[in-house]
Amino acid sequence: MVLVAFPDLHTLGMLILVCPCAVRSALVPLSNCYCVAADTHLYDLSDFYGKQFDYEQGTTTYVLRLCKDFQERSQSGYVSFGKYQLGPVLSSTPATANFIQEYRQGDLNGCEDYGTQFNGRLTKVAVICGSCPGKGQCKDPTGCICSVDLEATTKSCLASVVLAIACPEPGPQVVEGFAVGFSPRGREVVDNGFTQWGYENTEHSDYSFETLQSKIFLYFSAPTLIAKNVGKPTYSAYPSKGLAVKLSGTAALGTAPTVMSPSVLEVDWFCETQNSYVLTISVPVLGYDPVEFSLLKQCARKQTKEQSGSSGWATFGILSCIFIVITTVACCGGILYRTRVERKRGLEALPGIGLLAGCLDMFSTYGGDGYGRADETTTIIEEHHPLRGGASSSTRAGPVDGKYGAV
Repeated sequence: MVLVAFPDLHTLGMLILVCPCAVRSALVPLSNCYCVAADTHLYDLSDFYGKQFDYEQGTTTYVLRLCKDFQERSQSGYVSFGKYQLGPVLSSTPATANFIQEYRQGDLNGCEDYGTQFNGRLTKVAVICGSCPGKGQCKDPTGCICSVDLEATTKSCLASVVLAIACPEPGPQVVEGFAVGFSPRGREVVDNGFTQWGYENTEHSDYSFETLQSKIFLYFSAPTLIAKNVGKPTYSAYPSKGLAVKLSGTAALGTAPTVMSPSVLEVDWFCETQNSYVLTISVPVLGYDPVEFSLLKQCARKQTKEQSGSSGWATFGILSCIFIVITTVACCGGILYRTRVERKRGLEALPGIGLLAGCLDMFSTYGGDGYGRADETTTIIEEHHPLRGGASSSTRAGPVDGKYGAV
């Protein structure tokens, strides 16, 4: 179910030709002129948008321009009784009508102390699908105004209008409060049960996803009473081959999506061929028609597994974890062996400590400025003292006491 306004029917026809699959599975209003009945069914009144209905009462003519405004016209001039306010009015729908429309923010003159919460005069239009009660069919086959009542208790600041029209076929049921977005409380895709512009089952390149964007996250939220009825989403792709799709996350498991704790749907898609694909996701809701929305994937080229998202980093992370675990186990096993079997203690119990000591010894021996080994002989040279006689120098060689650098 979508709240959108297509430019015209010709554009819609072009979209359908571009994408043969765009037979919209979720009926959407073609404009903001729609109503929601008490049974939550959607009625698209776009064909009636702006249609004028007149009703004469004495010297006054009341004019209703559906989904635009309601006026009182007389010799003294025009009085505005409000402009059309978009949105369903479910709680105040009378039993004798199918749905209610409200027209607000009319003229304030004479209503300063009444109805100021609506900034002036207010009109409630009770729409009946069919004919006026007790009056038969309207002369105009599209409909007519049955009655207009001004409530004297509010000094005529409230007008109650009964309108009978030939209603269109009811559309899907609106899941009031259900939302889908790209953040925990986002409503970019579905807002109040209505799929938003660009995400209905048609092709819109401005709302598409590129080849390298191989993973997206969608957050579901719904009122508590409805959340428990939200089921596991399913998908269908057009064309059906060439796009690998996998749904995961808490939403895919059927977790109830509440407002405080939204569920997450992870969509992994992989371009196997070069093409454009429409992925339609359907969310079943018990007692309602499914909520559906579409995502457009632009596959500019064929992907390989190495090019898809972060799979390379995931593989690297898994291999790193395996290496760390194996190294830790081997090190612990070596320590146990050297302490229990070889009776080593301290640093000598560490595996590889002998190899490390050998490397350090090699670098200390051949480093150039390093000290000689303890088992090597050291030559000591005594210089000739000028006050002493004898040879100018004497040489004495002997073993050292086993310490490095002993002189």
